Amino acid sequence: MRLRYSAKHAGRLTPQGENGQMIGSVIRRNHRGESSMPAYLISTIEVTDPVAYEEYKKRVTAPLAAHGGKFIVRGGAIEHKEGDWRPKRVVVVEFESMAKAQAFYESADYAPARDIRQRSSVSSVLLVEGV
Repeated sequence: MRLRYSAKHAGRLTPQGENGQMIGSVIRRNHRGESSMPAYLISTIEVTDPVAYEEYKKRVTAPLAAHGGKFIVRGGAIEHKEGDWRPKRVVVVEFESMAKAQAFYESADYAPARDIRQRSSVSSVLLVEGV
């Protein structure tokens, strides 16, 4: 068995047999030794009340940091390539695990900011487990 860098598997070292076939994946572990995979909060947003939405952006920062969330995409330029999906704004936040992403979304400290976002925009939010 050897470890080989794999772009297909997010740049991780991947155990492979002698003929190059993948024989398993490297399991990420958190500081307690529990296996974990990253998770992502993906949101598409159309702002309907820009003033209130600015307040949301201020209020989301602290709860996000408290739950280990890290912005990967925050409203950058969008280049449409295929299909009918044409969001106005996209936000992607990375968390250490699905449990951390769920804890953030359902937390009491995020609830006031979430209420402002829901009143000031039309949005969809997904939690997606990564690899």
